Amino acid sequence: MKYNIEIDEQDLPLISTVASEALDLLQDPEANNQKLEDLICKDPALAARVLRTANSPFYSGRTGVTSISNAIFRLGMRNLRNVIVVAATGEFFNDSDPSVQFLWNHSMATAMASTYLANALSFSQQNEVFIAGLLHDIGKLIIMRQYPDVYGPMIQQSIASGTPMHELEDENFNFFNHMMVGGLVIRKWKLHDSVSEVARFHHDLEEQLPMCVNHEQLLCIVALANHFCNTIVAGTQPGTWAAVMSRPYGKELHLNEKKYNTWYGEIRDQLQNQRIG
Repeated sequence: MKYNIEIDEQDLPLISTVASEALDLLQDPEANNQKLEDLICKDPALAARVLRTANSPFYSGRTGVTSISNAIFRLGMRNLRNVIVVAATGEFFNDSDPSVQFLWNHSMATAMASTYLANALSFSQQNEVFIAGLLHDIGKLIIMRQYPDVYGPMIQQSIASGTPMHELEDENFNFFNHMMVGGLVIRKWKLHDSVSEVARFHHDLEEQLPMCVNHEQLLCIVALANHFCNTIVAGTQPGTWAAVMSRPYGKELHLNEKKYNTWYGEIRDQLQNQRIG
């Protein structure tokens, strides 16, 4: 039996006005730390989440960050943008739900892995990599938010059986999947088109990659990061690089066995050290 459930654009959450304004300000070459601090502090909930994120294992240094000004100084503009997106997105979801926590951990892991791969490949669009990795599965979190009684068991089934969520969605839903929902919400948030394309097409590279003429490398980086994170979380071996070479991201990123095994090992170690995944 398939579920006839829908998610309309009006059902999609909006990031806070302050978060949206802060992201716009970060695009302004005349932006300075004081303007950013004043703006973020207008939203105490966002400011608290920014501080919590800045002190997470992914970003924290030897000493904790105790103020927004210190967070801006430590993180720098690029990382601050990433932290604001993490903080603003995290407001929508119930962290105490195990399925939501699993999805959120995977999103953070894929963001980290995408950043690692972009650095290894000297990828030019560094500003979009982390956010594209973080939000590639945002559609799952939106569906879980709207239909937890239906989607939660599907997530647990996916974890137990290893069946990809998009296949379970095709089996259970008539009209949509998490890729479609993710693309819609990212466009609603007015983030870069490349981030929306990654959310929409990361499971459909064979058919969609030729149409992503401006963002194909970013799409492949996140798809490979997603593959690594899924494999690492499952506790399985990375598999043969030759099998991955048959995928479009293997060809696009010029993978070989040495690169594949090195990247897999270093990403696995980073995730384990930072307790993400």
